[in-house]
Amino acid sequence: LQQGKATEKTLLPALPDFTQLMRSEGSKVVHIVAQRPPGLSEEDVIALLKKMLPPPWGNGSGNPDDEELPKPSKGKSPMTGIGSGFFISNNGYILTNAHVVLKAEDILVKTVDRSEYKAKLVGIDPRTDIALLKIEAETKPVKVAEVDKMQVGEWVVAVGSPFGFENSMTAGVVSSTQRYLPEE
Repeated sequence: LQQGKATEKTLLPALPDFTQLMRSEGSKVVHIVAQRPPGLSEEDVIALLKKMLPPPWGNGSGNPDDEELPKPSKGKSPMTGIGSGFFISNNGYILTNAHVVLKAEDILVKTVDRSEYKAKLVGIDPRTDIALLKIEAETKPVKVAEVDKMQVGEWVVAVGSPFGFENSMTAGVVSSTQRYLPEE
């Protein structure tokens, strides 16, 4: 196969080029940094496990009382959640994952041009892992596909910040539609 051209002898169509898509939509994806209150230290978690596990692994009964549970250590640094989101309106609304901002005390949004905004959590649904944020800025929303018209095998692209690497792109295909989790 020649790159970008399919022949009559193959069933593979030409592969898509996502460079224009990244140029037009990539700047509408943001990097999110969420600060949470300090959690349990590694030592606290080990102590908790020892209280819960029976011998020979620990010295507990498996049911520690609430007063026995370790509390977050004083003086520890806040925990940081990182992720990405994208603009869904012209007036600063951002869609992101709930797990990125869950229990956050401060949320910072960084745009591709390195501008930084303090974000307000508008709403959150941990069950579907969706959260809505708001910043005070004029923005351009991402063009999102009509999900009900998507078909198995169509190309899809995700732009985000995996492991804090801002504006990374990955591509794949729709693997299934109308799939539900048990008990949903």
